[in-house]
Amino acid sequence: MNSTQEPYEYNSEETAELIKEKLRDLEEEYDNGDIDEKEYNQYKEYYVEECLYYVDDEIEYLYNAFRGNKPSNLDYEDVPYVRTVKPQLNIVFDAFDEICKRLKK
Repeated sequence: MNSTQEPYEYNSEETAELIKEKLRDLEEEYDNGDIDEKEYNQYKEYYVEECLYYVDDEIEYLYNAFRGNKPSNLDYEDVPYVRTVKPQLNIVFDAFDEICKRLKK
């Protein structure tokens, strides 16, 4: 009864790190003159207020990151969102890999 069929879980720490990386890249693009101040401020506001602020709560994060004040030219695939395979499933994958290695011998 406690079983779940969901193989992935939201990883707020890695998502936060990815958002911070996006902010560093954004700062670099602005310093290099690749984007103007208006676009820089729009993206910075989005990453800080819509993403980083809600990163600890998956439901709030998903709502705000994907439906909030998302810049119109930002693709959904570019929204920072990290899901990792659950440890139990990784154990099964590792066991399967080991079985395959032994069958090849």
